[in-house]
Amino acid sequence: MTMLINIFYIVAIISLLIAVYVKIQLSSIGLTISEFLDFIKANETLEKLERKSHKADYFSETDRLAFLMESEEVFNVFDKVPSILWEDLYPTYTNVLNTYRDIKMLRWAQA
Repeated sequence: MTMLINIFYIVAIISLLIAVYVKIQLSSIGLTISEFLDFIKANETLEKLERKSHKADYFSETDRLAFLMESEEVFNVFDKVPSILWEDLYPTYTNVLNTYRDIKMLRWAQA
């Protein structure tokens, strides 16, 4: 039983050290933990939007509006994060941005 408690303490200490290290690394690049978690969620949304962007020609007006709103949320989160963290996502980001621009231009032309 004492051995089990010692293992628990060691695991707890290691977890705490990892958490402190992550916090220090995030602080060194100017991010808070909540901003980093928002960035992770935005990555998932970006991938979803990228899959949707291939079907943008067939969007209804409601779908276009939803795409624009979701894209703006992702762009706002990505603006807060240093580009070095998402440079590998740049092609995906660019595809979504191009679709965003196309939809915006279409909406302006229709107005």
